[in-house]
Amino acid sequence: MAASGASFASVDSHHAARTPFDDTTVALVSYHVGIVNEEVKHKLWAKTGGKYEKLKADVQQIFRNQWGIQILLISGMGKMSEKLSHSSGGSHPTAEAIFKCIIADLDLTHIEVRANEPYVALIDTTWWRVRTCELMNNICDEKELVIQHLIVDHVETGASMRCFNAHIPTSISTTARKKTAVLKMCTIATGGGGSGVPQPTASMPWVIAGNLNIQRGNMMSWCQAFVRHNVECISESGWAVDDDAQKADYALSQGIALHP
Repeated sequence: MAASGASFASVDSHHAARTPFDDTTVALVSYHVGIVNEEVKHKLWAKTGGKYEKLKADVQQIFRNQWGIQILLISGMGKMSEKLSHSSGGSHPTAEAIFKCIIADLDLTHIEVRANEPYVALIDTTWWRVRTCELMNNICDEKELVIQHLIVDHVETGASMRCFNAHIPTSISTTARKKTAVLKMCTIATGGGGSGVPQPTASMPWVIAGNLNIQRGNMMSWCQAFVRHNVECISESGWAVDDDAQKADYALSQGIALHP
């Protein structure tokens, strides 16, 4: 499977690639929006120049660009502990409803919305079919920490890919919790692997993307038993890493040949 990517405003990390066993290409972007519940219920949410319009402009730019993005993984759409629709102060639209409205406004009828708040996955159905989409809990001892897990199948080749859309907020995480969450995802991705064998196998290519808030050095140290040695597995956003927040702008993958 091959991957190619591009940089966009507000986008954390990008991915695009080709597997050694088929001719399938995937173009995937992760985007941490960082929208809190209070913003959605604010009177300026849907006004001209408001957050809704900015979000819609970003989605339009991502899906109507020269790279042909096929999958957009969105994190930070509300709080982990409280769904948008359950916020205090009255009824508010769900993340699913918000993005379905955006897709309708942009006439992107081929884009499927899969929401597990605070995550949303936007899938180009001309390329991929969603087989599994679920919210993973019991990731670590912090019950609020959840991760979106997807398995998608390529429409033409039938090749499958596993995606983890993960946000690990600094407010509820510790180094130990981050490590536990990463090892949990890697273990699932490799079918329970991680015995330290340098060439671990997995039933399908996989990617961990989102806003992990984990330094790359720690990530590679924790994942070394799950990744092939001497094979590139980190794809970057293209943004400078001058700020601490930018240092975690990357995705980790296996079974995908990365292209800039």
